Amino acid sequence: MVIDQLRGGKAFSSKNTREVSHVSATEHNTSSDAYVKVLAKRKENSVKASEFGGKRFLGLTPKGKQVFVKYRLTKDDMKLKIWFSHKPSILLREGSKLANNRYDCGLNESLSNSPEQMTRKLQKPHAQQVTLQTLHWIKRLELLTEMEYKSGFVKGKPTRGMFHNIIGVIYTGNWDTSSVKPTTREILDNWNFPEGGEYFLPESTWSYPDEL
Repeated sequence: MVIDQLRGGKAFSSKNTREVSHVSATEHNTSSDAYVKVLAKRKENSVKASEFGGKRFLGLTPKGKQVFVKYRLTKDDMKLKIWFSHKPSILLREGSKLANNRYDCGLNESLSNSPEQMTRKLQKPHAQQVTLQTLHWIKRLELLTEMEYKSGFVKGKPTRGMFHNIIGVIYTGNWDTSSVKPTTREILDNWNFPEGGEYFLPESTWSYPDEL
């Protein structure tokens, strides 16, 4: 009985078992090699790219129109812009619906989920659902970007910290292991972000609430 149990171990594995293990290891190595190539291509594409940006679905207007917040960073001049497809206050009106989770994608991409799926009421609220606080937070980032806030910008260029604040709440890139599209990691590594700036909390820059 003990011998039969031991045969499940590597030293007593059958030829077929050893062959399966070898195939699994080979597939793992091949997969790792493929991912290394994906990372190399992402880096190459980030160097070639002239801009990077994305958008996040925030909800539906009372008339069922989709509301997004978007951002774009252009490589040559490192200019950063945030804008809304609609004035965010429209999402506070009767009949509007807020997103029940975080749904984001690239600027020129479309979300795969339907508006109904993204706004239906969940039995248990999701941690990344859009709330009034979310709207205020993003509005604050838009205003700080427009004024090129001194702690978040150096000579008109966003610092890494400022960019992190924005991507953290809007869009960080496509992290699918098979995607060769740059993520914010490649952008941060390969674009010319300025040195300097200061750590700050967007909500502490002036008194809330901001007008939506």
